[in-house]
Amino acid sequence: MTIARTLLLSSALLLLTAAPAMAEVVATVAAPAGASSPRCRLIETVNFGINFGNVTLDAASARSYVNDRIAEVQTMAKEIGLDSLEVNNMNYNLYSNTNNYTYAGSAQPQTQLQLNGNVTFIMADANKAMELMEKVSQKGFNVTFSLNAHRQCN
Repeated sequence: MTIARTLLLSSALLLLTAAPAMAEVVATVAAPAGASSPRCRLIETVNFGINFGNVTLDAASARSYVNDRIAEVQTMAKEIGLDSLEVNNMNYNLYSNTNNYTYAGSAQPQTQLQLNGNVTFIMADANKAMELMEKVSQKGFNVTFSLNAHRQCN
């Protein structure tokens, strides 16, 4: 056997024998001893979002379009008992879409702006987030849902 092949085989065997020990460490970190005690709790954070795309508008109305969508979702949140719904992230892009044809009396192509973007809200109640997701999607919004949970012990 060549030296390179011997080193490769030895490395593979070493990794295979070390893998179970690494899995145990990860499991121990993820679920520490006493995790079920009253001093430990699961902290959940929900990101709920709306997406919008290919909206034709002018540059001056882009920000108000996004703010209007935020206000609509916050109103729906209040309807299901969520008094506070905070924006976590807002992102939108504008790009021009120049048509290669001219209108009567105009020698220049007409430029239109397209808006694509999303807004995410942060919430603590996953059940209310699911209820809000249903309500908002029934109104025609494209929605996203993401839940992150971690154990916190005192």
